This record gives sequence, structure tokens and C-alpha cells, in this order.
Amino acid sequence: VQYILDSVIPQLEADPKKRFTYVEIAFFSRWWFEQTPAMQARVRALVDAGRLEFQNGGWTMNDEASVSDEAI
Repeated sequence: VQYILDSVIPQLEADPKKRFTYVEIAFFSRWWFEQTPAMQARVRALVDAGRLEFQNGGWTMNDEASVSDEAI
């Protein structure tokens, strides 16, 4: 997972047309706390610009077979 984030951040910065949606908050958290303050600032800027977003708001990705919001 760290390789995904390590490669996505520079790609988003290089091309303002690109956007990325991430759902695995548990893995993001582990990655986040290993980053320098400079990298954290870069990520915050992408989130603020709406180019990096988080979906579902859960600690892990929900079961894609769930058919209702309550099941998620």
C-alpha cells in the first residue's frame, strides 16, 4: 500500500487533471505517521484542493456486496 501512496502523490502533483480516491484509512494512517512534515503538507494540499479524497470514512474498506448504507 505504501507504494501506491508513494507513487500517487507525485502523479497528482504533476497533473492537475488527475484525482485519486482512497478508502483504506487503516493503511493510510500507518503510511501517514511515517511521513515527514513536508510530505504531510503536500498531502494536505491535495486534499484541500479536492484531488485526493477519502471515501466511506471507515477504518477499512466495506464489503462491496453490501446493498444498503446500514450494511456498510
